[in-house]
Parts: sequence; structure tokens; C-alpha cells
Amino acid sequence: MRIGITADANMQPTTAPRLRLAPYVRKSLVDVLVKNDITPVILPIAKPEMAEELVGMVDAIIIPGGPDVSPALYGEDPHQRIGMTYLPRDEFELA
Repeated sequence: MRIGITADANMQPTTAPRLRLAPYVRKSLVDVLVKNDITPVILPIAKPEMAEELVGMVDAIIIPGGPDVSPALYGEDPHQRIGMTYLPRDEFELA
């Protein structure tokens, strides 16, 4: 069995430019799947039109928590207490 995990993006300040917005998945999540003989497949934050092809490569999907969902996706203005958002991830996961 292969389970896809949608990646998060590194939003932390870094001195290594190649790590800014680098896709990643929590190691503990990967470890649980591997321990249970499930092949983890990390799904990068890609173009929404690529979602169907990527989803087709796995048997199931895990969408772990992350930044707040962008209010732009549901036609609202940001609330004053909204946290960090990352629209490319929201658009990919929605697709």
C-alpha cells in the first residue's frame, strides 16, 4: 500500500536560500507509515492541475495540518487573528 502525504513548505527564516519554501513532511508521520509496512509518498506542493495525476499514484492520502487556509479560497477577507497562510498549498490540496 502507498499513502500520499501532502507536503508543507518551510516558512522559517533560513540562511540557505534553497531551503526557503522547501517541501517537507514530519518525520514522525513517515515513521508511523514505514513501521506499519506502508510506503509513504510525499506529494509536493505542485500546480493544481497536477493533483489528479499525483493522487492516482497512491492508494490513500493524508493531508496533515499546516498554515491557516487562505480566506481568498472562500471569498472572505482575512480575519485580524488569522495566522500564516500559503495559497499554493491550499490550491493544490483543494484540487
